[in-house]
Amino acid sequence: MSDKAVYDWSWHKFTDREKLFIFEYLIDKNMTQAAIRAGYSEKTAEKIGHQVYHKEHIKHAIDWHLDQMLEKIEITAERVLQEIAMTAFLDPRMFFGDANQLKNVSELDEASARGLSSLEVVSYTNDDGDVEYTKKVKFNDKIRALELLGRNLKMFTDKIEIADRPKVIVRDFTGRNKKAKAQGSE
Repeated sequence: MSDKAVYDWSWHKFTDREKLFIFEYLIDKNMTQAAIRAGYSEKTAEKIGHQVYHKEHIKHAIDWHLDQMLEKIEITAERVLQEIAMTAFLDPRMFFGDANQLKNVSELDEASARGLSSLEVVSYTNDDGDVEYTKKVKFNDKIRALELLGRNLKMFTDKIEIADRPKVIVRDFTGRNKKAKAQGSE
């Protein structure tokens, strides 16, 4: 039986407040605020929100709804990484055509268009009465995108990961344990 089948017909297992908590939690992923909006006391909302969220059937319902939302809008880890990679490996030369003229946005390839943060076009009239344009192009943060990709690949770890824990042998050279054992046996 799939998870969808379980949560489509088993809402009778949930109280009205639990159902409301689930849907309120999905709004902003805040347990305390979800508890308040679901009708729990503001004084105890932090504690109650935490308790309700961690009930197994509530957690499963929330996870199921989040999965459905992500599936519906097609957000996957692969797609997020692809988007970050487009920014990280953006080539600014792709924005210019022949004679170093800035291309229109409609002429950009997909990767270049996705790496564009903003494009500002300012028009003004010069002294001769001609209209001139100034174009300002801003790209997404390439260094940040590279950092995110590097972290995903665990290239920049601040922690040292030890696969096998070293064996530690503790020896008592004080002689205290021998005294305690000798006194205990008397």
